[in-house]
Amino acid sequence: MGFSIKNFPANRVDVGGQSLIELLVTIGLASILLPALLTGLLASREGRAQQEQRLIAMSLLKEGEEVARSVREKDWNEFSLNGTYHPVVSGTSWSLAIGAETIMGYTRQILVEDVNRDAGGTIVTSGGSPDPSTKKVTVSVSWGTPIPSSVSSTLYLTRYKSVNYKETTESDFNAGTKTGVVVTNTDGGEVVLGAGGSGDWCSPNLTISAVDLPKNGVANAISAIPGQVVAGTGDNASGVSFANVAISNPPAPTPPQGTIDGTFDGYKTNGVFTEQNYAYLATDTNSKEIVIIDLTQKDSNNKYEESGYFNAPGNGSGDSIYVSGNIGFMTSANKLYTFDLSSKASSRSQLGSISLAGEGNRVVVVGSYAYIAVESSTTQLQIVQIQNGGATLSIVGQAALAAQAAKDVFINSSATRAYIASSLAATQAEFFIVDISTKTGNRPTLGSYDTNGMNPKAVIVTTNNKSIVVGTGGQEYQVINISTESNPSSCGGLDIDAGVNGVSTVIEP
Repeated sequence: MGFSIKNFPANRVDVGGQSLIELLVTIGLASILLPALLTGLLASREGRAQQEQRLIAMSLLKEGEEVARSVREKDWNEFSLNGTYHPVVSGTSWSLAIGAETIMGYTRQILVEDVNRDAGGTIVTSGGSPDPSTKKVTVSVSWGTPIPSSVSSTLYLTRYKSVNYKETTESDFNAGTKTGVVVTNTDGGEVVLGAGGSGDWCSPNLTISAVDLPKNGVANAISAIPGQVVAGTGDNASGVSFANVAISNPPAPTPPQGTIDGTFDGYKTNGVFTEQNYAYLATDTNSKEIVIIDLTQKDSNNKYEESGYFNAPGNGSGDSIYVSGNIGFMTSANKLYTFDLSSKASSRSQLGSISLAGEGNRVVVVGSYAYIAVESSTTQLQIVQIQNGGATLSIVGQAALAAQAAKDVFINSSATRAYIASSLAATQAEFFIVDISTKTGNRPTLGSYDTNGMNPKAVIVTTNNKSIVVGTGGQEYQVINISTESNPSSCGGLDIDAGVNGVSTVIEP
């Protein structure tokens, strides 16, 4: 009997087991690596989009910086007003418009702020004194996709073209030839702008022959530039809505003469604002609270043409009007409205509105803030911040005076002082100087003046540290020396028994 011995592989079963283990290891590694690979791929795709967005944003940022420099070089007075702006093309040059802008999905704004320096001239973030020849400019661009992000830059721009020269005494100022200025000695010697022509603010006189406006309306709104005065009439239906008066300017001592150059009719006018080619009337007509007149178009009867209008909600009247850029500002009862003036034709659309502490008697806009004289004995001035091209309005500051209701307000060009005229009070002042260098919170009173029986209607500030208040009763035209803000004092006036409803000043070129 024979037999044989064969060798069988001892690892046959182990081969299958090894393959299973390798498969499990492969699956495990894939579960770890694939999510990371996919995440990396998605991050790479989003990162590329974000990089492209950032490149566009940086381009807009650099453009904003160059616009700020361009406007600074073109006109320091336009550039130096604090506020939030965005670039616009004006003719063949850049300009700044109020508020931020949205462009291609990006939000861009240019913020202009004061700069303070210490006694050594170093820029400081707190304390110190404002440097009128330096401004801090922050340009920012933000976007929301694919990831909310922003870029910004900060510049310090100076009025580098100015030349500083220090003079300290009256004798220093009187050396040489003076043109268009006068020397005063209120506090050791000062150079101030002259009153123009041969006039003196503190010695007023009625040298111009009175101009009788057509019909019998009450002239209650006025605006003036060299060579031109415009007036609006209201209070009754028998006057013209608007009259444009040309003023001659002969050499002294020949007095100026006024001639009516054109009129507009059909409304009762409460307020007027003029530009080179357009006039804006605040009227009693509740379907056209603001009427826009084209001053370049007149018919054969010398009547101007109506170009457009703004109709506010409800059945109110337009109490006052102001225009800044392409935004119109109107007060009606206790509301402040903004409306679009990118075009002057037809019905203009509302941009925003906000409620006030009382009836808004007068609105003035400087930079990105509106200042309203309010018919309230507790809050006579309210400061409204303007954002988003006039669509967003926010009350940020106010002044509570020891006075009756405010009737008018004047804001200086740097928006650091408000001059307020209030209703006649038996035991209180009627003229106030308010510090508005900071816009928020309760603003302090720096000085006040009693008009001694005159019930104020209007106020204005002119050269040589003088303010003029007009009204009815007492001495109806009063000139106030405001060189010492804490103690304003009378320096002249006129008795005009018929009363004065408005005032505007011009400096002869």
